[in-house]
Amino acid sequence: MHLRSQRYEVNPQTDCRYFSRYLTRVLRTRCVIRLLLTIKQLGGQLIGFTIPLIILFYITSGIASLPKNSGSLLSKTVALSYGSTIIAGSLAFIVASIVIAGLPEPTAAAANASDTLTSFMTIEIPPLFGVMTALATAFLFGMGISITNSNGLRKLADEGRGVIDLLLAKVIIPFLPSTLQVSLPKWRQKARYLLP
Repeated sequence: MHLRSQRYEVNPQTDCRYFSRYLTRVLRTRCVIRLLLTIKQLGGQLIGFTIPLIILFYITSGIASLPKNSGSLLSKTVALSYGSTIIAGSLAFIVASIVIAGLPEPTAAAANASDTLTSFMTIEIPPLFGVMTALATAFLFGMGISITNSNGLRKLADEGRGVIDLLLAKVIIPFLPSTLQVSLPKWRQKARYLLP
């Protein structure tokens, strides 16, 4: 059998037009993905900065608003909170140890595929203090305000909680759906290796 060779006529104008369209689509897609990654990175930094402030102002304001003779109620609440946290963390560790041990290792190509695109810029917004520092400070100031009945510090804690409420309602909560839209495809890409 003899295959008849087909002639391909080169038309530089048409070929350049097709290549130009293809290149435009690729670059537009890459720019959109990089823009979404930039928004995700900035939002993550803002959320990481805000979490210690949420803990500080909400807990301080809540403890300061307790009546004067509520020390036993507070100690029972703290014991219940920490006890449930320890139990939940232990159960999560046990389940994760069992489940993760059975997962297959991703291939090297899959591990490197998600690292090809980066955000346009990287801004570091470190939190003012750590979560445990915020928790200890909140308990200290909350109990101090409750015992000394300091109106200035109580007003500061309540107004700080109002500022955090405003930040959550106007910036972080509306931002979360866009962060999930950027994160879920990456999770789906990694979860694809779990399916048979």
